[in-house]
Amino acid sequence: MWKRRKQVLVFTHVMQEGACLLGRLLSERGHDVHTVSIPKTDLSQIDILAPDLLVVMGGPISVYQNEDYPFLDQEIDLIRKRIKAGRPVIGICLGAQLVSKALGARVYAGTQGDEVGWHPLKLSEAGRSSPARHLEAGCTNMFHWHGDVFDLPEGAELWASSALYPNQIYQKDGFVLAIQCHPEVMEIQLREWFVLFTGQITGDDPVVPVSALRTQTREHIETLNQQARLFFSEWLETQGL
Repeated sequence: MWKRRKQVLVFTHVMQEGACLLGRLLSERGHDVHTVSIPKTDLSQIDILAPDLLVVMGGPISVYQNEDYPFLDQEIDLIRKRIKAGRPVIGICLGAQLVSKALGARVYAGTQGDEVGWHPLKLSEAGRSSPARHLEAGCTNMFHWHGDVFDLPEGAELWASSALYPNQIYQKDGFVLAIQCHPEVMEIQLREWFVLFTGQITGDDPVVPVSALRTQTREHIETLNQQARLFFSEWLETQGL
């Protein structure tokens, strides 16, 4: 009997911050993955309730730069509409910040400075019994690259924190997954990031020198990719995806 392929819509803000490992996993699971570039797209033409899953990816801008980037307000409205309808959403980095804003939480520049590089996650009690258990420090290190953070939305269940910032992964209402860190990255993607986003990793006083990032990436990326597959696969199973 013919079975309809599940449809996945991916919002990107720059080409280099695509779904990467998550996108590959979704395709391997037999889903049709459609990527749209938010800055290039007429958002009024998107049927936000149609896809079986919405994935909102990262980018180098901030949620609160909506006067400079008016599409952010439209994007947040779409995310909010989808959440209100009870449709599954994953937000990663800027995507997690947009999801948090759509849920009514504050998004702002982190008070502890930029979090860049490889740092382990610490799981909450709820996180240890969730798919996030595959990402705990005993299983893998985690890649981070952000300066903005968000407050935990009301009613959200916190799964993971880092030493620098407490809100790294949370779930809301069983179908909204927000991830501040980057379990989706692959080495080929990071090679581009190290060339494109140089402000925090080169110069006289980098957050982390690019040479150190390359070394740490070679050390940790394979294990992260293995564990991220387990994490994403288990969460997708909870959504029937």
